[in-house]
Amino acid sequence: AVPIFIGTSIGYGCRFMAYDKATHVAEQSFGFGRIGSVIVGGGMAGMATWASHYPLDLVSSRMEASVALGGQQLTMTQHIKEIYAQSGVKGYFRGIGPCLLRAFPVNATIFLTYDLCKTNLT
Repeated sequence: AVPIFIGTSIGYGCRFMAYDKATHVAEQSFGFGRIGSVIVGGGMAGMATWASHYPLDLVSSRMEASVALGGQQLTMTQHIKEIYAQSGVKGYFRGIGPCLLRAFPVNATIFLTYDLCKTNLT
């Protein structure tokens, strides 16, 4: 629970900061309209979310899997040390590529849907 809480706090802070910055840059620097900037901002926000908390999500997944598979229950710190000992810093980002590729279209769709609903239903 601790890695999820910490990771989510970091991830969603980065999410909305990235969304705000990316939509602003898309509009001001590239001349995108509202819909285009929301798509770019939403996609970048999703990627920033996952990139910022992926290591803690990985630790959380390992903690859950070790318990579910009947293995030794290690603490968050023990898992962090174990990953580093086995793979170094790159071990915390194993598998992030497909996650980021998925994050852009999924989050672009989420943010665009929210924006269109907010605009058209209010």
